[in-house]
Amino acid sequence: MLKILFLTSTLEFCGRAKQLTLLASRLPQARFECRVACLGEEGPAAVPLRAAGVDLCALGWRRLIDPNPLLRLRALVDQLRPDVIHVWGLGSLKAAALLLPRRGARLIFSGEIHQPKGALQGRFLRFLLDRVDLVVPAAIVGAAKYRQIGLPSERIVMIPPGVNPAPAGAQVGRDIRQSLGLPAEARLLIGVGPLEPRKGFRDAIWGFDILQFLHEHLHLLLVGEGSARAALERFACTVGTLENVHFAGAQADVPALLAQAEAVWIPSQTDAGWNVALEAMAAARPVVASNLPGLAEIVIDGATGYLVAPGDKVGLARKTRLLLDEPERARQMGESGRQRVLAHYSVNDMVNRFAELYES
Repeated sequence: MLKILFLTSTLEFCGRAKQLTLLASRLPQARFECRVACLGEEGPAAVPLRAAGVDLCALGWRRLIDPNPLLRLRALVDQLRPDVIHVWGLGSLKAAALLLPRRGARLIFSGEIHQPKGALQGRFLRFLLDRVDLVVPAAIVGAAKYRQIGLPSERIVMIPPGVNPAPAGAQVGRDIRQSLGLPAEARLLIGVGPLEPRKGFRDAIWGFDILQFLHEHLHLLLVGEGSARAALERFACTVGTLENVHFAGAQADVPALLAQAEAVWIPSQTDAGWNVALEAMAAARPVVASNLPGLAEIVIDGATGYLVAPGDKVGLARKTRLLLDEPERARQMGESGRQRVLAHYSVNDMVNRFAELYES
């Protein structure tokens, strides 16, 4: 039986934590002994992990300089002696590459990188990647970035992310409209992710301000927490949309919420949000997203949703209006997205490919 240690910096809601959870909770227990170590505190992803019987250790990193979590991590590796250390995110890779005794364990990295700013940063990034046996980017564009900095192709393994589509016609659970005190005829646009400037939710509120004068009963629901929440609430108040813009905070069952949307917005300023796009498509919801390389791999413009330039508030509103004005168009795009997920982003395929990789 192979021992796998998954190392991540966060178990808060994000695409990285969702993919780790799907993988660790579904690997065959007869073949793999899995342990998850989180550098910080526990988050929502801890609940399904423990429900699946996965051992979890939160190392409690709270300060920028805090050696105690790193010492706990070293002790955990010494005790477990894993065959594979699968690291998720660049922050976790720094801890693993600099501090962990390998002792024969293979190091696998899942995460995206950005073009280094300057020679010193580039050398440090190469130092980190030289410690890694294999990297597993989630998108083709991610693989190209690794090649651009000189990583050999034989050390890059493409495994598409996975998502669980709900059965067609499945109940979506508690109607969020009731929780918000909205009428049954309320039409929801939903955005999901950390409430941080890079996610583009200020543009979403601006775009919503255009649409609310064109469609009755329209509401924008933002799911997540973050440092920009107060600023977003003030902005919604300033433009006069606060009554119809709702901040739902972190939610346990995001797919059930997405299934209640007229459309799902991903107005990101950086190339992120692909996990939300997959979950929206799995719920047969059309997506309006920023036209960035990673998102463009998942969202097929004009078929499973629309792509607009990052920061294009008018474009976001215009494309969404097409979906609101033509429900049949929105239904067809949602179903096309669901079929694309079934064909290319099966969670079972993802788990099987990682299992083969670990055993190879």
